Amino acid sequence: MAADSSDAWRIQETANFICTRKYTKIAAQFPDELLQHVTSVSFDLQNACKEQDHVIKVFVLADTTYNSLSVDEVAASHVEADCVVHYGRASLTRLSRIPAYYVFPSRELNVDAIVDALIGSSFFAQDNGGNNENDDAATTTAITPPSVIFLDQVLLDSLAALETATRSKLPSTIIRKIEFANVPLRSAEPTLKTLKTRSSDQCCKKDSVASDCKVACQATENESTVAGYTWNTQMLATTPLHQCKFVWIGCLDAPALRHLQLTYSTARWLTVDPFASTGIHSTSAIKIEQGLPLEVSRLLKRRYFLVEKARNANIIGILVGTLGAAGYGDALWQLRKAAQLAGKKTYTMLMGKPSPAKLANFPEVDVFVMVADPQGQILDSKEYLAPIITPHEAMLAFSEGSEWKESEYRLDFDHIVSTNTDARMGGINSGDGVNNEEDEKESCGDIGALAVQAQQALIVTPAAAGAGHIVEVKSAADYLVHKRSWTGVETPLVGSEKKEAHLAVPGLSGRAAGYSHEEGKN
Repeated sequence: MAADSSDAWRIQETANFICTRKYTKIAAQFPDELLQHVTSVSFDLQNACKEQDHVIKVFVLADTTYNSLSVDEVAASHVEADCVVHYGRASLTRLSRIPAYYVFPSRELNVDAIVDALIGSSFFAQDNGGNNENDDAATTTAITPPSVIFLDQVLLDSLAALETATRSKLPSTIIRKIEFANVPLRSAEPTLKTLKTRSSDQCCKKDSVASDCKVACQATENESTVAGYTWNTQMLATTPLHQCKFVWIGCLDAPALRHLQLTYSTARWLTVDPFASTGIHSTSAIKIEQGLPLEVSRLLKRRYFLVEKARNANIIGILVGTLGAAGYGDALWQLRKAAQLAGKKTYTMLMGKPSPAKLANFPEVDVFVMVADPQGQILDSKEYLAPIITPHEAMLAFSEGSEWKESEYRLDFDHIVSTNTDARMGGINSGDGVNNEEDEKESCGDIGALAVQAQQALIVTPAAAGAGHIVEVKSAADYLVHKRSWTGVETPLVGSEKKEAHLAVPGLSGRAAGYSHEEGKN
């Protein structure tokens, strides 16, 4: 983005959004790499609103509470902001409290060079099968798998030009099976609680909520939305995922690319980096690579290992990694409920951005589960004392009989929120309001087996007096009793004997470098 270009920062569009809604307190959220433009952008935005006879105050949000990709509703609420203008890349997750307007970075794209590189690659040509325009349509549909093209957020301004050039140069047999993913969301409103808890069979049934449902149910049955991208899935529905093709055009380190590749790891991938200077199969500094990157495959294998490790965990720490994503409270409730049914003890922790030093203060926790923005998940937790898993992985670990399937892997927690919603609203019984006795007997049997497993977490190894340092720790309770030097404030409420009251005595005076009673240090 150029600092002196108002078009690059969408100043006029942002001002129209603010003035139309009569917002007066604006929170401008910038990532670290764009902080140098804060002053000029803030003044330009204020002047643009002033030209429309609307006065605003701009508050700059720099150090985000969790990650710069998500809207920092916590910091914005501290200044009682009416909305957040989010600059830079965004994860585009649903909001819970404050509306937001997104301004993506913008970079130029050589559309003709990209299309020529796609034609020159074997990714599309290998499925053409030598078919010409006179081939039967049914035969063409059978041998040409569908493709979805994703354009990086920094290149979205070139989406229309890319689609036009692609359709004019590629054969029609291939064009008919190509879908261009778009990012239709440039502004977002908070998700209504009434719509969030409404079941799908009630949606759009009543006239009083029909207009609201049009906003809440943007993704139809024939559409899919992942990482903020929306595309039509009608063609993909009839083709196995491992035969579908996904094309990414943009920076290879974009968080959205990692999100998409983890979600659709079994598909056939082609990544096009228009900003690379070297690489195999390069055309005018364009780097093209086919297949899923090796690091993504290794990451999925590690995630599977962590799921199996979480199955044997006894104490679970649930990290609150977001206070803005819609449905995070429901996800926390579902995780705690699933862990309880699996015979595991949970602790919910709210500490801002997790770090190895922070989480090391809880060594008795076997596994942490992070409820966070999908693109804000900590996927590489090798530096942490205990592994960190995602809500999806936790539900796999806590559910008996669940199986790991790479084709069903996901980073968001929307499916957790939508699962068993009626149970939280009080629908514990069966649909007719009568308990099923067979289900109760089966549940009691499961709970009995799980109780034995949970009891292992409470075993404390006996140790002789003063020999705690040689005790081999076998459970979290062992660590708490024998290894930790401080176990908390001892009060009668926790079983300690009541201590006699003592008069207050004078404490130390002076500075830590040399107290008053220490000679030679004053």
